[in-house]
Amino acid sequence: MAREDLRWKREQERLQAEREHELKAYWRNERLRLYSSFSGLAQSWANLLQDAIDDLQKDALSEETLARLQELHKRVRDSFDEIILLGSPKTTDACWLFLTEHELALRFVEGESLKVNRQHLDGVCDQVLDTLRVELGIEPHNLPALLKKWDLLPPA
Repeated sequence: MAREDLRWKREQERLQAEREHELKAYWRNERLRLYSSFSGLAQSWANLLQDAIDDLQKDALSEETLARLQELHKRVRDSFDEIILLGSPKTTDACWLFLTEHELALRFVEGESLKVNRQHLDGVCDQVLDTLRVELGIEPHNLPALLKKWDLLPPA
């Protein structure tokens, strides 16, 4: 009887570990889907904003470009709403920074704000992508700089 109890207990532990592994894999895949969607939309929006800023310096902005910017803004904002639910605090903060900085750039393009710093916008884009990579367990392009920034480098 004790042997059967031990076998049953081990089987239950194995099944529990299997369920936990499947659950972790499910949420990792959901975050990957969400982060991929957000980064794709965000990159499209950022690139179009950069082009719009260039166009605005040369000429007036077309209604079509402005409409596309506003549509991408809405889609990025909707994607961010999901990140609030599934992302870590660092990921949420990085995405929020991206969103607010690029909303300021959108206001500039719409004629409602002062000029924006394009290099700063590029840096914010890199920060978001690297933060998403770290959360997914992928080494970012500038890992040492990020680790130093986040005080995660081991003492020398």
